[in-house]
Amino acid sequence: MVKEFKSPLGKLSKNCKQIYQYIYRYGAVTRSEIERHTGFPMSTLVRAMNSLESNGLIYASETGESELGRKPRIYRICPDAGYIIAVDITRTYTQVALLDLELNILNSRTFGMYSSNTPDETIGRIIEIINEFISPLDKGKILGIGLGVVGPVDKENGVILNPEHFSASGWKNVSIKKILQEKTGFPVYIDDGANAAVLAEFRKGCGRHHHNIAYLIAGVGLRLGIIVNGKLLERQTYFGHTVIDKNGKDCICGKKGCLEEYFSLNVLLEEFIDEIKKGKSSIILEKVDYDLSSISFDHFCEAAKSGDVLANDILRKAAGNLAVGLGNLICILNPEIIVLGGTVFRKCPQLKTYVESEVSKHCPSTVFSNGELGENAVIIGAGSLVLEDYIE
Repeated sequence: MVKEFKSPLGKLSKNCKQIYQYIYRYGAVTRSEIERHTGFPMSTLVRAMNSLESNGLIYASETGESELGRKPRIYRICPDAGYIIAVDITRTYTQVALLDLELNILNSRTFGMYSSNTPDETIGRIIEIINEFISPLDKGKILGIGLGVVGPVDKENGVILNPEHFSASGWKNVSIKKILQEKTGFPVYIDDGANAAVLAEFRKGCGRHHHNIAYLIAGVGLRLGIIVNGKLLERQTYFGHTVIDKNGKDCICGKKGCLEEYFSLNVLLEEFIDEIKKGKSSIILEKVDYDLSSISFDHFCEAAKSGDVLANDILRKAAGNLAVGLGNLICILNPEIIVLGGTVFRKCPQLKTYVESEVSKHCPSTVFSNGELGENAVIIGAGSLVLEDYIE
């Protein structure tokens, strides 16, 4: 049975929701700014804001700047009026976090995803961490659990369908929403991690002042989240399986020349090792005592950061391949900004420069970013899934 959420946030009127939405999305705002945005008569606005304030959902903080007369009060949402559990499940790690209503991370725990991390094992650990986080809290103030996962995902039924490249077996048709709701009693919201990440940057990060943005997560695979005209594109995307060479490498999906066969964590590492086997030199060889079987992706990234010629040549080649896929995306959707995230871009920071250089040859006006929320974008976006269900 799903627990009842006791906070007044669960019982807001339409007017109160609209005001709360605005304060949530834009942060510190004055009453006059809210009036301009909502168009409410002042009497309606004052009545609704008084209700929000008396219920502990918003508060007036420091006064703002004013050239004449009384300084305006600045309104913010009360972060401790409720709490959210957010979970980011990837092929390489799972992160569980406790958030407040400003989506600040209050507590966080991460564990690796290995061959032993079956769905049952992973969900069991998630529940253990959740119970630890909420033990000192009023359970009635928990809004719910938000999940950002590797797709494809059936969002309506909360099922992780058939994701590729998990180290452990069993990641097929996992009814994770049902399991977590039964075990915790909290409502559960789920989406692809890339959708969660783009939503987070749109609400709280580098996309705040844009209406069309894309977020690419590059790791073991490629995942893409898209905001179009201020709305999340909710249909599943398969950016990693866009074809960049119709006569290219065989892909696991059955097609030839899919982008993921030319750009991913595993592709970069495999090409690095293959080139060394062919006689290319690398500064990392002495570090691993010339044992090629011990070279990891972290070794590759270390070599690239140290100026290793081979590692950087591979990155430039991969950037060129990715630029083909991004060029197609730009021609179709023309995003104002593209965020490059995930393990590959986080551990190989110079890769963003290489991608920008390649894309600029054909799409010079495209803006790239590493985002403002870093590796917590999916977690914050997962929290947004929960909060926005209450205030939309």
